[in-house]
Amino acid sequence: MTDKNTPVFPIFIFEGHDISVFLSSDNMSNYLEHYDVMDSLFVGYDFEGRLLDLYVEEDMRVQCKLASTDKNNPELLQKLTEALTDTPYHSLLVNNLMKKIYAVALFTEKGFK
Repeated sequence: MTDKNTPVFPIFIFEGHDISVFLSSDNMSNYLEHYDVMDSLFVGYDFEGRLLDLYVEEDMRVQCKLASTDKNNPELLQKLTEALTDTPYHSLLVNNLMKKIYAVALFTEKGFK
């Protein structure tokens, strides 16, 4: 059972109009540069649509925690809709869950051990 105060992975990280999806905290920490997080370049949401607070630990590892407990944030869904517009799947989006699933399939960062 997941703690209701713990982000639900996969998570969505936006840098402007670019999106990355991370399947775990380790993947996120290995990919995101700590100085970019410190400069607040990213906006993140968990799979349930809750806004994330990205932060840097003493050892310079990037981590996240919930900044909001409000689920199904309309900003996340709008950003996902925009990101999926230029894909072959934009016409198949029948509901918000499918938006999230397509985004995970298309934008998950690859190459992690």
